[in-house]
Amino acid sequence: GEIKKVTNQKASGRCWGFAALNLMRIDLAKKYNLENFEFSQSYFMFYDKLEKSNYFLENILKTLDLEYNSRLVMWLLESPIQDGGQWDMFVNLIEKYGVVPQTVMPETNHSSKSSLMNYFLTHKLREYAWVFRKMNRRKINLAKLRKSKAPRIRKGQNLFKQ
Repeated sequence: GEIKKVTNQKASGRCWGFAALNLMRIDLAKKYNLENFEFSQSYFMFYDKLEKSNYFLENILKTLDLEYNSRLVMWLLESPIQDGGQWDMFVNLIEKYGVVPQTVMPETNHSSKSSLMNYFLTHKLREYAWVFRKMNRRKINLAKLRKSKAPRIRKGQNLFKQ
């Protein structure tokens, strides 16, 4: 079968994910003679944002001993989360989380128009960085800081709900 439907990333910077998922869907369509199949780009995007958020927060935890206005901390805070990516990031996400059909996790307003979602995530991540630095000044150990990270990341899941 030949896929007839074209995918549309709309107002998001997910071209890298769309391109790679479309490559995968071509082989799947040929193998199973499908004419109408699409992988969930929202599912892929969700785990991309989750991993990028975790990476950012881990870097904040690694730089707690630096001054807030250090070049590295300022660079981290400049743009904690973006849409873009590259092949190795795609492979890592697929190997860790797999893929699902679009019917399992369809597009939402936020996934199709990612600038507002990125705006909210950026502000929340900066807030969490401030909280971690404040907790560190109160001598809360790294294990407790790291433990407080997971619930903060889970709060971002709400942006992917319909």
